[in-house]
Amino acid sequence: MSTQDTLQDSIKTTTIVIADDHVLIAEAWSFLLSQFKEFKVLKLYDNTQTLLDELKELKPDIVILDVNILPFSGLETTLLIREILPDTKVIGISMHNEIGFANRMLENGAYAYITKNSHQDEMFHAIREALEGRTYICKEIQDKMK
Repeated sequence: MSTQDTLQDSIKTTTIVIADDHVLIAEAWSFLLSQFKEFKVLKLYDNTQTLLDELKELKPDIVILDVNILPFSGLETTLLIREILPDTKVIGISMHNEIGFANRMLENGAYAYITKNSHQDEMFHAIREALEGRTYICKEIQDKMK
């Protein structure tokens, strides 16, 4: 076994669930994240009811959550996730690039906000920041804040 293999084996695996009502978007994020040994996507959801029903069982480290999903919006669901599993970190994702959406997600307990225009590196950065207990807002929104 090489030093590289040993190093990879010692990296903690971050468990992730993705909830987005656009299945192709969820599948794309799952594929991108699965390219890294440090991430393990447990399940994809196309609605928040099923996500909430199964959350306690899965106990993911990260929930990547679409803001415009039903039956409960990402804003509502973030509050519920924080109540059910306070240690699980939520990353909001949306096509909306308004500062207000990002602020509301963070106020409701999300650790990060990424637009669907964001580069994949921003998602990886957001996940790592959230795991460290820090917040992250994508560059597209940061630029609007200036």
